[in-house]
Amino acid sequence: MTKYEELASIACRQSKEAFIHRDECRNLASKIGYGYKAYLEIPEEHFNFVKLDAGLNVIESKCGNYIVEMTQDFEGFWWFGFHIHYQDSKERTFLDQVIKIGLKKSKTKFTVRMDNDECIDPVSDEELEKLFQSIYESDKRSLSQKINQPKYKIGFTE
Repeated sequence: MTKYEELASIACRQSKEAFIHRDECRNLASKIGYGYKAYLEIPEEHFNFVKLDAGLNVIESKCGNYIVEMTQDFEGFWWFGFHIHYQDSKERTFLDQVIKIGLKKSKTKFTVRMDNDECIDPVSDEELEKLFQSIYESDKRSLSQKINQPKYKIGFTE
């Protein structure tokens, strides 16, 4: 085996492992996004995944059943996001929110990065339910505060 072939073998093995890790994170991201949508009972037209760039800025919105696109940061977290359009059926006002979540796999669990890091077992419905409750409570606190410097898109419908 040449030195090139040796390095190619190592590089391809590492690449293959990275894709496996990304795919495991993508599967969990889909489970979290669609699970949270079901948890809140969000209408179909008020929820969609978003594509993030390296700076975790939204660059594209994806509607319908969609394979989650992820962006990796320098700490090895795979990030994804989803958009929720809040609109009271009795009011003409609305508020748009994007939730961004980072995932990183350890041996048996995943670290979920949002406001702080939480470790979860991806096959435990109980742990996912706790995660959904945590996201809900955080959003409830955040959305209940007076909006002076909006980090959300707000407006009126016609």
